[in-house]
Amino acid sequence: MKKHGPVVVDQVCQTALDAEAPTYRFVRKYIERVEPQAPQLRQVDALIRNLSHYRDFIDNKPSTQSP
Repeated sequence: MKKHGPVVVDQVCQTALDAEAPTYRFVRKYIERVEPQAPQLRQVDALIRNLSHYRDFIDNKPSTQSP
């Protein structure tokens, strides 16, 4: 239950009391069933440029060597 935090556990415990099922098993099963899913990572986003943009930038970058 440590990974869920005290706020979530308190809310679920209140739900268990309201449902007249104040058991650890109820709380554990409820958290497992209702736990929000982590947001999925997206490979494409408006803030992320296409890899070809970076490749072209590196290929066209002028040399910075001093004579």
